[in-house]
Amino acid sequence: MHPVEALEFLWSGQDGLFELARKNGAHFQRHLYTKEEALLSLAGNDCFGPLARASYGSKEENVAEVGNVLWADIDEPDGLEERLARVPVPPSLLIFSGNKGFWAYWRLTRPISSDEIEVWKRGLAYRLDADRGACDKTQLARRPGSYRKETGKVAEVVEFSGAVYEPDLLAFLRERRSRRFPWTKARWPLLTGH
Repeated sequence: MHPVEALEFLWSGQDGLFELARKNGAHFQRHLYTKEEALLSLAGNDCFGPLARASYGSKEENVAEVGNVLWADIDEPDGLEERLARVPVPPSLLIFSGNKGFWAYWRLTRPISSDEIEVWKRGLAYRLDADRGACDKTQLARRPGSYRKETGKVAEVVEFSGAVYEPDLLAFLRERRSRRFPWTKARWPLLTGH
């Protein structure tokens, strides 16, 4: 899947400005674009904001009031299939980070509040043993197609189902305790090459 198609899918149904960023030393140079401009400006940008922005800035109040995507930053790939099976539906999109981890995304059929997205992302991080420090709605994610100088690898889409889920299927993420779901090999084909 081409990086433009991946971002078109994730940003579909969201209104506002769309953030791209490039790492400059210890900081990010962040830029906001219309959706069309952002899709034409991917080159040289390492990261993107999965949620649309309502205004310029990188604070919570700058994020759109609603969004339709959940995501988790899975830094440690060991047991990835079993961990992803802790959520009753597979990710819509799974991206290899170009380092050792993955970014998993679940697209929703309709928007929910961005505050609720933040809560649900914490539930995802808890259930997946993902990066719990990456749950802010302002969080930038590794852009598919971006090159990682430190590893010499490119972030790439490794699975794309295109599934879009009713929020009710994932509303359990509000719960604090982890729910485990049965894992089967048929449901999660082995990821290879990473």
